[in-house]
Amino acid sequence: MNRAPLRFAFVLLGLVLLPSLCAASTALAPGVLAENLPGGLRINGVAVQVTRLTGQGVPAFIHELQSRWQVLDGIRREGPWQVVSRQGGSTSEVLQWRSTVMGHEALWSRLDLRQSPRSATALSFPLPVGCRIANQLELGEAQSPVRHLTARCGVRADTLSGRLHQAAVTSGWQVQHTAATRTLLLQRGQTRVQLSVVDEAEPGALPASVLVAIEDRNGAPR
Repeated sequence: MNRAPLRFAFVLLGLVLLPSLCAASTALAPGVLAENLPGGLRINGVAVQVTRLTGQGVPAFIHELQSRWQVLDGIRREGPWQVVSRQGGSTSEVLQWRSTVMGHEALWSRLDLRQSPRSATALSFPLPVGCRIANQLELGEAQSPVRHLTARCGVRADTLSGRLHQAAVTSGWQVQHTAATRTLLLQRGQTRVQLSVVDEAEPGALPASVLVAIEDRNGAPR
């Protein structure tokens, strides 16, 4: 198993989903509070252990942790985050951190490369014909995770958005349509789904779009 699934984790964890799902914090080091993600994270069916670190001691802890790592890919920047990763034996790890006016924050993700992936649970809203899944992410307990799915579809965004809207209405979903951003907010019972569509810009390529779906069966999509 390669490290690509784990590198994908930071994109959503820090920006959208992680903080609201973390458990109670515990002291990990002087000035550092650690919060583990209950139920874990699964990327394309592969389980990842994730810990969120906060506090004034985070920069010093990160420096100490890096000094113990023997193999580093080098620090890279992804939006507001600085990210390093390594593979040691059967473990792949990603460490990302940032400092804001709210304080210091880091996400530490670990993956056991020996594990076998399991199938991800399907979304309540089925994907249209012609859409191919690129990545699937699940957060929280296995019984009721928040799901995030990215798919590539073989039609333009306007066409796909129209098809999604029609399918949702036909299937009995309550629909709120934001035309300016091609976003659909769906609700049926306790299940809420957010669908966002953008054109895939590749000069000379056939018409295509990217669909991002977020589902929460116990609350509003994040």
